[in-house]
Amino acid sequence: MTIAHYEIYVVENDEYWYVGSASGNSSAEKRFQKHIAGKGADGFKNILDVQFTFRILETGLDDVIDREQHWFEIFQAIDVRKCLNKKAPKASWPSTLPGTHLSEERRQKISKSRRGTVLSIETRMKISKSLKGHEVSVITRQKIGDIHAGKIVTDDVRKKISESRMGHVVSISTRQKISEARRKQ
Repeated sequence: MTIAHYEIYVVENDEYWYVGSASGNSSAEKRFQKHIAGKGADGFKNILDVQFTFRILETGLDDVIDREQHWFEIFQAIDVRKCLNKKAPKASWPSTLPGTHLSEERRQKISKSRRGTVLSIETRMKISKSLKGHEVSVITRQKIGDIHAGKIVTDDVRKKISESRMGHVVSISTRQKISEARRKQ
């Protein structure tokens, strides 16, 4: 169950309808713009020349998937136009919910699709900025330590690490920080 502030919307015209939801940082209006730009549901890709309208059906604070499923079922029952939703909302979500796992085949497809993707400098800067000042909790550090405990680094791997660090110059300020950190231990 995913409780969040949400908006349920419908994108429609005389021939088609699509029920979707937006929650968190995404608004229904932004999602609609992605759909008409061909970045949303697969069903929109072949009919982008057709004019669509957009309206919000419901907003609230509840389980967004249940509410989207509710509206999807209403449209399924009473609307004779063609549905552009590939799947019912509840059928689409299990692979993206926390605590669920993707199949190896699905993971390989995602990996293949992302291979070669280069993030822009602007995106890298945004990611960097968002991670600045992030402190890892003691519990998380312990979990990471437990995962790595007992791992043996082979001589071949050690050699590769050494070669990758060759020629790397550590600044004087960084050396001082490392020295101070070691004194505190």
